[in-house]
Amino acid sequence: MSDRRTRTLVIGCGNLLRGDDAAGPVLVRRLWERGLRDGVECADGGTGGMDVAFQMRGCDHVILVDACRRDGGEEAADERGEEGAGLRGAGFGGGNCLVAVDLEDSVQMLLEQSPTPLPPVAPFALPSIGVAEEAKVSGGRGAAIYEVPGEEVERLPPLEGVNLHAFRWDHAIAFGRWLLKEEYPRKVTAFLIEAEAFEPGAALSPAVDWAVDELVELLAARLDLPPEEPSRAVARLRDRLRAESAPRDPLHRATLLTQLGEALQELGSDGSRGPLLEAVRCYQQALQLGVTPEGHPAWFARLQNNLGLAYLSMPAREASDQLRVGIAVQAFRWAAAAIDRNREPGLWASMTMNLANALQYLPSSHPEENLARAVAAYDDVLAVRTAERDPVGHARTLLNQANALAHLGQFDVAAANLTAAAAVFAAHGCADELAAVEELSEEMLRTEAIP
Repeated sequence: MSDRRTRTLVIGCGNLLRGDDAAGPVLVRRLWERGLRDGVECADGGTGGMDVAFQMRGCDHVILVDACRRDGGEEAADERGEEGAGLRGAGFGGGNCLVAVDLEDSVQMLLEQSPTPLPPVAPFALPSIGVAEEAKVSGGRGAAIYEVPGEEVERLPPLEGVNLHAFRWDHAIAFGRWLLKEEYPRKVTAFLIEAEAFEPGAALSPAVDWAVDELVELLAARLDLPPEEPSRAVARLRDRLRAESAPRDPLHRATLLTQLGEALQELGSDGSRGPLLEAVRCYQQALQLGVTPEGHPAWFARLQNNLGLAYLSMPAREASDQLRVGIAVQAFRWAAAAIDRNREPGLWASMTMNLANALQYLPSSHPEENLARAVAAYDDVLAVRTAERDPVGHARTLLNQANALAHLGQFDVAAANLTAAAAVFAAHGCADELAAVEELSEEMLRTEAIP
């Protein structure tokens, strides 16, 4: 059992039976399903503010998640009996969620005039599969997410005349410091997801559902949660897709398929054919749901790159399996073509590197042509991954290019690449790469010795 004083508690507030008001409770359940670590806990705060106040007792950091919405002036004015509009909670009319039109003017200005929506989840990479490098980026189409520091929310709601039925979580923050005294959390943060509808019995709207997933991954990164076990991720995402048999938003379903494909691909990183084939089907279905290079270039490139990696990772058992290398090469070409080299040089370089690596193994009656294309592609990568900007990445590219040059018989140039790469690997303690340099050097010496 972790020390409660060092505990981080994520509390999801809202009503599971009122559409987007369920964002908070749904988030904590998905975060828990994803997997926590010692010292991080989740709680469903429901609609009871007083419960939230006591759940915070003795925690080091409390993160509150709730739905909110932006309304026009007339509807917001009706709620308060005055003019004005604002960002308000789902609990109007007797509910218990944040109502931003009740906030002090200074904080309402913070939310309305200078809101800071969180960016999509940052690009992430899973371990390399086979000979290729991995590059993955987020699609990101969810509802806006707002982060409000606890010290701002703590002094917002007026407590005069508040009874237990109307006691919300924002009241709990304002009241908690007095109530909990030295057991009040050292840090409190609120995340608000801008909602669309709060119909009784309705499910989350697609945009809010998407935002909940984005916030789960954001919190996982901030809280340093361990990577989700691939088998657990596969089971969770399959359940999500089955529950959404009639997709309300094709691109949201495409996001789930992308995530499922990546989990299956990691599950098949040992070369297991079944998970890799299923991953390929997930990526193909995601592309068919409207992920295009024109509308979603980074996402399209991510899917094509993943397809190429999956095809390369499949064991070749029959002669026809060699055709998959050709499919992988084409997928990498599409991936690199979708990325703007000037705007995303690192991502472009990773995908071009994958293309060059695959070209070396492409079956052909004219292998020299493919090897020459690979060498040229490595040159393009070296122009981006310079020795000054990325010394280890530059050296790895030199090593891979040396392999292609050696197969073309250009041993002197290959040897120069290996010498330069070995110096960098030695300086940075890259033992595996140094071993690869030595292995290729020995193979070159044996080949040259053959009359």
